[in-house]
Order: sequence, then structure tokens, then C-alpha cells
Amino acid sequence: MRKSVIKLTKTEFDFLSREDYPKIKQQVIQKLCQHFDSLGVLMQQSISSINETVMMELHQAQFKTTKGENYQQLPYVVLDYPKIKNAEFILLFRTMCWWGKYFSLNIFLHSSSFNTKQLAEILQHKTFEKVKLYIGDDLWQQDLEHKDFIKISSLKKTALITQLNKKSYIKLSVKVSLKKWDELDEKAIEFYTTISKKLA
Repeated sequence: MRKSVIKLTKTEFDFLSREDYPKIKQQVIQKLCQHFDSLGVLMQQSISSINETVMMELHQAQFKTTKGENYQQLPYVVLDYPKIKNAEFILLFRTMCWWGKYFSLNIFLHSSSFNTKQLAEILQHKTFEKVKLYIGDDLWQQDLEHKDFIKISSLKKTALITQLNKKSYIKLSVKVSLKKWDELDEKAIEFYTTISKKLA
């Protein structure tokens, strides 16, 4: 009988030989989905009445939790609030868990609906020194280490305003360590509400 020409490393064979690995993974994914669902409810309660613009967009809006297996070969779970209904939306709060990497908190804003000059002034406050602005063309890029994510603190006000006016959508993102699981809800609500309160 011909021997297989496809070889497994010891690590790969150990993984194949143990049934607890995929079971644990499924348990973690399930708990992540439950956690994100509860965060979605919390966001509905905390964000929807912040100001008129946000309130109109989020009035009776639903959230959606989705999961996948292959974002750059790694599993992920995503919470979108509000649930995306079509290609055009005013704002979106996206919370993502990227397996083995980190949580990310992301705000998408349609630039025509907000005062970008005022937003630039807000974002230059030290509160947002760790926030990154996405300047690339793929709005759904989620790797915060990608070269097209730049720290807002590295930009002067005029350069920031220029970047905010360049795209149809403004995307603001911040990273949260996976070790901060127990603090995720607090950090998410703080990030989303702090910016939302300032939108005009």
C-alpha cells in the first residue's frame, strides 16, 4: 500500500488526535456569541437616545451577531449595531473578536451626515490618542495592524480634516486585548458613547 505523501507535523497530528480541541473551540465561539448578544442589548439601551442624529438612525434598530471561520485563516465573531440592511448606511458600530488576536471596536460614519471639522477637533483630544483612522479603500478591512490604519494622534488637525473628507465613510477603530474579556462591555460602551455624544 502506498504511503501518504502528505505529512503532518507533530503539532498537527496532536491536534488531529484530540477531540477536545474543536469542542473547546465551539464552546468558546458559543460563549462569544452570547456575550455579543448581551452587548447588543446593552448598546440598544445605552446609545440609541444619545443625540438626534444617532437617535433617528438607531430608532427601533436591531443588532446582529455573526460568526465565521476564515478571516485571514482565523475564526471571528462580529456584532453589528444596527444590523446592516443595505450598502448605504449612516452609521455602524462594529465589535469584533478575532481569534488569537484581539477585540476591535469600530465606528463607521457616513461623512456627508456629520460635521468633519468638528469631528476632527473632538478626535484630537487625548481621550482618543489610541484610536486609529482607516485611510484605505477596503472599508471592511479588520486588521488594525494594516498599514492603512493610522493613529489619529500622529496627524495634525489640517491633515486629519483632509483625511476625514477624502472618503464616503469614516472608520474609527481601537484595539482591546482578549485578556480584557470581562471589561469589553464597559470599554465598548465608553468608546461608542463618547464619540456619539459629540456627533453633530
